[in-house]
Order: sequence, then C-alpha cells, then structure tokens
Amino acid sequence: MNDFSSGQQSPGQQNRIRLNKTSVEALPNQESGQKLYRDADLPGFGLRVTASSKTYICEYWLAEKKKSVRFTLGKHGKITAEEARKKARQLLGYSAEGLDANEKKRSVKADQTTLNEVWLQYKEVRELRPKTVKVYESALRRGLSDWLDLPICRITRPMIKARQRELGKAVGPRSNPEGATENSNQIMRVLRSMLIFARDEYVTEDKRELRLPDGFATGFPKAYAKKRRHRRIEDGDLASWYKAVMQLQSDSVRDMLLVCLFTGMRRGEASNLTWDKINLKGGFIQLRPADTKNNEPHRVYLSNFLVNLFEEKELYRDDLNPFVFPSRVPGKPIGEPKASINKVTKATKIEFSTHDLRRTYLSIAQSIEAPYAVSKILANHKRGSDITESYITVSPEKLRHYQQKITDRLASLMGIALSNEAE
Repeated sequence: MNDFSSGQQSPGQQNRIRLNKTSVEALPNQESGQKLYRDADLPGFGLRVTASSKTYICEYWLAEKKKSVRFTLGKHGKITAEEARKKARQLLGYSAEGLDANEKKRSVKADQTTLNEVWLQYKEVRELRPKTVKVYESALRRGLSDWLDLPICRITRPMIKARQRELGKAVGPRSNPEGATENSNQIMRVLRSMLIFARDEYVTEDKRELRLPDGFATGFPKAYAKKRRHRRIEDGDLASWYKAVMQLQSDSVRDMLLVCLFTGMRRGEASNLTWDKINLKGGFIQLRPADTKNNEPHRVYLSNFLVNLFEEKELYRDDLNPFVFPSRVPGKPIGEPKASINKVTKATKIEFSTHDLRRTYLSIAQSIEAPYAVSKILANHKRGSDITESYITVSPEKLRHYQQKITDRLASLMGIALSNEAE
C-alpha cells in the first residue's frame, strides 16, 4: 500500500505539514528534482515542489487494480490551498468506489470534445500533407460544418445515416447524381477517420477503449456504389481533339494537356511540375514521393515529342516562376483547366477530363502490346506484390522504349510528324 495516501510515515517521508497559504509559500523551491510534502490532516493530499513550481496533488491506492493513482489538482497561485484541499477530498472519495480519477477525467474530456477539436488534433498527430489537409477541410466544410462544434459523443448512427442520404441527393446546378454520391462518400470517409481516431485516442491506462455514450458513432452506413469509369478519347477522335487543343490561348493549359496524354501523369502531378524536376539531358522527369498520389518516387521517361515540347517551353521560361505550367498569378501553377476543357468539348463534341487522358494513355499502351507491368510502372499505378516483383526486372531502357512507342502511336493517330530519332 502506498504510504503517501495511507498516512503512515516511512523513512525518507518525514515531510508532513499543514498545507495552507502561509506554509506553502514558506517552502523553498528545489535546486533540482522534486520534493513531496504530505498534508498533516488529510491523507492523500500533498504538494509537489520543483525548481520552478509548487503543485497540489492527491494520491490514493486502488486495491482491486493494485496501483497508485496520482492526480494533479493545480499549481499554487492559480489555485489556493483550501480549493485544492476541497477538490482532493472529493477525488479521494473515488478510492472507496474503486474509481481512477485520471480515467474519469479522460472520459469527461471525451464526452466534451467537439468534432473540430478532434480534427485539429488529428491533423497534428497524423502530420498530414498540405494537399490532404486541404481535402479534409473541404469535406468538413461542405458536409459537416454544422457538426464541427458538436461533441463527438452526440454524433449518432441515425444522424450519420440521415446526413449520408441528404448529401447523396444534393444535386446542384453544376453537379450530377454520380457527383453527389461521390461527394457523400468522401465526406463520410473523412468523418469515419475522425471518429476512429477519437475512439483510439481516448483510452484508459490499460489500453481499453473508454465507454463512450451509447450514441457514439462506431458504425457507418454502406457507402454508395462507385461506378467504375472507362471513358477515354477514342482513337478516331484524337486528331480533332489535338487540333482543338492547339487552338487554346493558354500555352500552359495546352502543353499540360499534352503532357498528361503523352505521359499518363495525373493532373496534380503535371500542373505542379517544376523545372528542377526535369532533366532534359537525361531525358526524364523525377517526381518525389510528395509529388505523387501513392507517395512513391516516380521517373517519367521523355519521348522525342516530350523533349521537344519542354525544350521549346524552356526558351520562354519565366525565371521568377518555378512552375513549368505557370498561371496568370505570379509564382503559381495552373489549376484544373475546366474552362479550357469546355472550349475543346464545345468545338469537338468530345467530352473528357484530365484523368480521361491518363486512361487514353493506358489504352494506347495496351494497343501497342506493352507488358502489363510496364504499363503500370509508366503510369505509376499503385503496385501490388506481382508488379513489385516485375518492377525489379524492367530496365530503364525497356521503359524508355515503350514510352517512345506510345508516343509514336499517339502521334500517328493525331497526325503529328515526329523526328525518326528518339531522344
């Protein structure tokens, strides 16, 4: 049994005084370490003195759990001795009930913690990338703004199901039913991450989950089914598509769309491309883990068409802007070129997105009979164990060879004359 809370005096624990304002302020601070003083009247009530502070504490023994519970009451100066004594007497009553005051405090904190507070803590603990933070904040703002100040324990399963249905039917003037369900799924994924984090964050010392109120949302409704997209630009449409793209006023948008088509790069990877990642002499683009969706480094090999494109762009490069495809805003890259895409669609009747260009690239790779592993590696698809093993055996020369073959096929379909010599 712990002598501090029992009232028994053992060797080395002769520091028993009546804790009040006068006696506490008369105690000297420690030069190093800490010193404990026990109250002469209330067993379990004490004071911890260090070099910089004097802090009231209470401590008691839990026989069933065979452990000592120490609870910090507050620093002297912010709380008086009598206030600390009153609080200690209340907490020491937990010992008779077999309750841990610290677990009680954590439980109360969990009951009061809001969704916004969980998000702020989640963001800090998980060390999210800026892009991920932006996605999460957008989802919370779009679909859960009225829940941010709500304690998480009051977010119930019926509430979540109702909100999911509401979001899934929220079709606006600029959206469609499929977009509404995808939006709902994303918001529900973010909410689920927040609540699972909260559940795991507020745990007892023996690693058991806290018994949060029955309404705490630990189960989620099934997500809306996501239709797998297969849209690409058909071979017979590529020539007219290319002609319309070349008529765009923005060189940045025009060239970025071509790079997406000829490399299979994702829109974010292409639009945020900076000159320091392009090695024209070596004939490749080197993307870092932070640049890619799967957080893996990726080397994009450049065909002769791409080398010529980047060499021409370099002639008119703005040294004050590091981005290959700069926007009109100084020092910023272009974003999603929806207006330009709409112009091309209006001129050609060909509907497409930047991700459709990636699917077109992969379709062309298949048409030239590029090996499955090669196609996946060139497009930087997330690799399973089968692809990882194949990746080891694929040489840079082989990847460069198939990149050029894809370019040759695209150029043939688009009516582009290429130099016979591949860079």
